Amino acid sequence: MENKIRYKNNYNLCRRYLTAPYFLSLLFLAYLSPVSADQLHYKHIIVGERASGLAGAYTAVADDPSGLFYNPAGIVYGKKGNLSASVNAYHTATKTYKKALAGNVDWERKSSTFLPNFFAFTQPLGAGVVGFSYAVPDAVNESQNQTFLNPNPVWTSQTINFNDTDLTYKIGPSYAIEIIKGLSVGATLYFHYRERETISNELAVQPGVGGSDYQLSNIYLKTFETGIQPTLGIMWSPIQKLSFGLNINKTIINDSRTTKQTQQKAFGDEEIQLARTRIDDQREMPLTIALGAAWFPTSSLMVSGDLTNYSATEDAITGSREAITNFAVGLEYYTSSSLAFRGGIYSNYSNAPGLNEGSAVQQNEQINYYGLTASISSVTRSSTITLGLVHSIGSGKAQIVSGSSELQDLEGSSTSLLLSTSYNY
Repeated sequence: MENKIRYKNNYNLCRRYLTAPYFLSLLFLAYLSPVSADQLHYKHIIVGERASGLAGAYTAVADDPSGLFYNPAGIVYGKKGNLSASVNAYHTATKTYKKALAGNVDWERKSSTFLPNFFAFTQPLGAGVVGFSYAVPDAVNESQNQTFLNPNPVWTSQTINFNDTDLTYKIGPSYAIEIIKGLSVGATLYFHYRERETISNELAVQPGVGGSDYQLSNIYLKTFETGIQPTLGIMWSPIQKLSFGLNINKTIINDSRTTKQTQQKAFGDEEIQLARTRIDDQREMPLTIALGAAWFPTSSLMVSGDLTNYSATEDAITGSREAITNFAVGLEYYTSSSLAFRGGIYSNYSNAPGLNEGSAVQQNEQINYYGLTASISSVTRSSTITLGLVHSIGSGKAQIVSGSSELQDLEGSSTSLLLSTSYNY
């Protein structure tokens, strides 16, 4: 009897010590943290046929349907109507939290999507050019299916099944006109729509009095978000071989609804607790200003560069996000009139504040990415087919255990395969 009481006391002590850090936060990294992973960066998927090969350094070029997204003022310099039929992207990403469990087990999340992420057309109309575009600049399908045996001195097993799908769509019209020779202005008005669905199941087992005991958490999260994104573009070519571009835009959220259903049972409890909540708070999106330059030293060579600044924001959903500036540099070379090669480099910095060592308050992860792009295009008088590749890697820090000041090393990578086609008419 005395041994049983001593065992029960030790069991309760371990339960109090382990439950808080492991149960309350290790499980809910993607959806109980103040910001989900896709909201910590602004450059997710590079859209557009020519732009994707140039690492998105397209603000000062923008003379095809991709310009509707990067700088609508540039479309007036397209020679005639153009249809970008599709840009199909297979996108995969991986994040690894080093030694996240019990100080020696890595925790890994993977994402993969396959979708048409850009469709657009432009058409001269009177003195200007009109256009219409559809873009998916952000797409996440993240999953984790892992079972850990003896993840800590008390638990005998821990199983995590997780899936998070998060898609953002932009769709709307554009118009551009040349004011004077070499100077044009344009505008795009996008309808913004975002839909997110998260399903998570977690089970932890440990010895209990008279047998085994378990801890359970099932969470279902659904978010709908709508708004508009007005975009102003300016293109200026002071001389024949040089151009500058400016893009100013801001997404304004006018409706957001998040519903959350949970089923939870802690160690020692006999009943499962049920809860349902709804949140109508709206995200504050940054003011985005992109400044680009493009140089055309010869008829077959072009070099372009962009600097894009995102303002700091503060809201109840995402918390505090810092102002950041990303860069992109691209190069295009035509080996002949029918074959073009493109390549580029870019940054995708985190907007999360820096993590503080020793803080027991859970903080957003911070990881900065750098990417390389490459593409090859087969060009005819009326059509273009492009095959491209985008790859990025990054490293940073994360704090996935609430109540613990320990930080984990974080590594991430992503790869996109691009196949696109366009048609001049």
